[in-house]
Amino acid sequence: EQLDEYAALIGYHFEQAGQFLPAARYNARAAKWVAPSDSRRAMSAWRKVRELLERTAPSAEVDSLMVLAYAKAAWLSWREGTSMNEVMPFIHEARRIAGTGDARIMRLLLFLEGRMHQASGGSVDRYAAFVREALATMQPDEGLGSKVLLNIGLCQALAWAGMFREALQASDDALTGIDAVDRFEEDFIGYSLKHWLLMLRGRVLVRLGRLD
Repeated sequence: EQLDEYAALIGYHFEQAGQFLPAARYNARAAKWVAPSDSRRAMSAWRKVRELLERTAPSAEVDSLMVLAYAKAAWLSWREGTSMNEVMPFIHEARRIAGTGDARIMRLLLFLEGRMHQASGGSVDRYAAFVREALATMQPDEGLGSKVLLNIGLCQALAWAGMFREALQASDDALTGIDAVDRFEEDFIGYSLKHWLLMLRGRVLVRLGRLD
């Protein structure tokens, strides 16, 4: 019942036994567990994942885990105050490994780049453009997680641009699927998508004078 808490220790023993892929899996699990409370420890764990995977034979699972390790390193580093110039190599490497085979993670990377660009002093319109580009790749039969996250990001960008009615529509689109998303996007972001959406939606409604 405490597997997440002890995942780093289990990963250490797999590494000492020369079983680097299981070690990487457990270090990734440890990184996800600690991220909400300690970004720096999570960054260290994701760095360990990359080091272990470099000692592992290539496979689809290795590539997928390596992409996630680079993407999470970018997100957590930026949240800790790392500059955009230092973070972008992580995103570029994640894109290179993912290629065109992992549309879900590529959409997350587009969202991430747009959000970081805006927060670093860039145009909010560019943030919205990145999110719209990611939304345009969605297929009708795909899971709701990506669509919900991207519409929340679009709501945030449009609200910052003063386009409150459009922002409210984006929040409506996100709200329709908010209770049906799986954990992938929420685990990646590190906090509740529903709480984030309701907070943004509340701001937009206040700015529109719709207090009821």
